[in-house]
Amino acid sequence: HEIEKTTGVSVRLIFEVEGEPAFRDRESKTLESLSQQPGLVLATGGGAVLRPENRQVLATRGLVIYLKPDIETQLKRTADDRKRPLLQNVDRRAFFQELQRTRDPLYQEVADVTMPVDNRPGKKMIEAMLARLQRQEWITAE
Repeated sequence: HEIEKTTGVSVRLIFEVEGEPAFRDRESKTLESLSQQPGLVLATGGGAVLRPENRQVLATRGLVIYLKPDIETQLKRTADDRKRPLLQNVDRRAFFQELQRTRDPLYQEVADVTMPVDNRPGKKMIEAMLARLQRQEWITAE
């Protein structure tokens, strides 16, 4: 959302007009800038780990939680999605399988914690994540 906020246009339009490489350039600059803010919770797009410089930023500037969804969850959550440019006009199952194959090792490289994501309600996922972070002493209960 930060890229949309600063550019005033949708990610989809950036992809259509400028292409994916230009979007990834914007993504890298945004990640570099935002990651310098202390105490920030930053949710990156799924492709943020594709560039080595982004992985370096992620690995060195805070706690990285890899929210790892299964394919079925991804299919359900994106069934009616028209905003994500890479999901248009493709076999989504094959697409997600390929993304998982290529991106999972990159996320594993930078992740401090990996949390499986399923179809539990968001509040339940957050509770599970906080409990795990407390058990691993990444955060305190305060």
